[in-house]
Amino acid sequence: MKTFFALPLAAALAITLSMGASPSLARDDAALSVLQQIRSPDVKNAQLSILVGSWKGKGKVRPSRKFSEMNVKCTLNNSWILGGKLLKQTMSCKSFLMTVRRTTYLGFDKASGKIVGRSFGNFGPNNAAISGSASNGNFNLVMVHRKKNGGSVQNRLRTSMGDSNSMYSVMSKISRRPYDVMRIEYRRSGNAGNKTYL
Repeated sequence: MKTFFALPLAAALAITLSMGASPSLARDDAALSVLQQIRSPDVKNAQLSILVGSWKGKGKVRPSRKFSEMNVKCTLNNSWILGGKLLKQTMSCKSFLMTVRRTTYLGFDKASGKIVGRSFGNFGPNNAAISGSASNGNFNLVMVHRKKNGGSVQNRLRTSMGDSNSMYSVMSKISRRPYDVMRIEYRRSGNAGNKTYL
C-alpha cells in the first residue's frame, strides 16, 4: 500500500494513500463540485485565512511501512477562489524517490461548523474527501479515500501554527498500526494579506 500527502495542512495540507484516478481531475472546475457540498459556505473564513500565502517546508516522509524515513522539501501556495468561499492549495513535495503534486480545495461550512474539502494528486489517493475542525490556528483534518472494492483509506492531518510565519504539519496513517507518513515544518515565503514575507 502506498501512502503520502502533502495539505495541509494540508494539506496541506497534505499532505495520502493508495493509487487513485488521473490527476487531471485537479482542475479549478473541481472547485465547483466541492462548493456544492458545502451547505452554508463562509467567506474568507478566519481560520483558513491564516494559511493564505506561500510557504516552504522541509522534514521527513515515509511513503509506506516498507520504507525508512527520508528527507523531503515542500512548497505550498494558498489562495482564495470563488469569491473567498474556497481556499485553493497547490503543493509540490520532492524527496529522493518521488515528486508529489496535489491540489486541495478547502471551505468552512457554517451549518456544520466544520472544514470540508477535496484533495487531488498524482500520488496517493486522487479525489480524497476532507473534513475536520480548526481552532486558534490548530487544524485537525481527516482525509478519506473510498476504494473501488468498497473499503477506505484514511489519514489524519494535524497542523499547528507557530507565529504568523511558521506552521508544523503531521500526516499520520489511521490504522491498527498507525505511523507518521509526513512531518513538515513550514516557513512563510510569500504574501499574506498586505504583508510580504521573505
